[in-house]
Amino acid sequence: MPTQQPNMACPSCGAPIDAQRRFDEVYNCEYCGNTAFFTQQVSAAGDATPQGAPIANIFSRFKVGQHGKIRGKTEFNILGMIQIEYPSGYWTEWRLRVGEAEYWLQEDEGIYVLFDARAIEEALPPLESFQAGASLDGWNRLPRWFIIEVGQAKVIGHEGQLPWPPNVGEQFTYIDGLGGGQVISMEIEADGSTASLSTGDPLEYEDIEITSEEAGGW
Repeated sequence: MPTQQPNMACPSCGAPIDAQRRFDEVYNCEYCGNTAFFTQQVSAAGDATPQGAPIANIFSRFKVGQHGKIRGKTEFNILGMIQIEYPSGYWTEWRLRVGEAEYWLQEDEGIYVLFDARAIEEALPPLESFQAGASLDGWNRLPRWFIIEVGQAKVIGHEGQLPWPPNVGEQFTYIDGLGGGQVISMEIEADGSTASLSTGDPLEYEDIEITSEEAGGW
């Protein structure tokens, strides 16, 4: 059973907040459905403003709160999701808890990639160096990788528990590539200096099994 800490409560309905979510900046109440952004950790101060971003009606086999297994053995729980619009349509990023670790499962029209975040330890190359067909060798201790797609996208909705407040409606540059047998993905914010980097493994439809529809933490 999830544990609670004193004074950790939804700012809308007052329901207790799962203590495991105390470091999240975005919280979706399982009782009233309200989404709150917290400027710091969820705490007794409760400096939260109830607000959210409605999700689009995009078909998916997943939903926040589900439990499942990857390749029959790795158990996961879906904590939250982010919907993103780009020129070819939409993709969804599902936040997964796997034991004490967290991953992002990208879903794009039946294509699945399980991503693990990587720290960026070197200065970003100039944005113009990221061109489809180009390659990067040795940057940030990655194997040589080939860029297959570069484009503009924006967050259009989100749900559940997230580690940061998404910048809904704000454009960012996405860069997808392949290297070392993995998918490599970067997202660079509009300011050109803030970025995230992930490496991932492609999954087949059959690799992902939903075992429970019930919401809740581990």
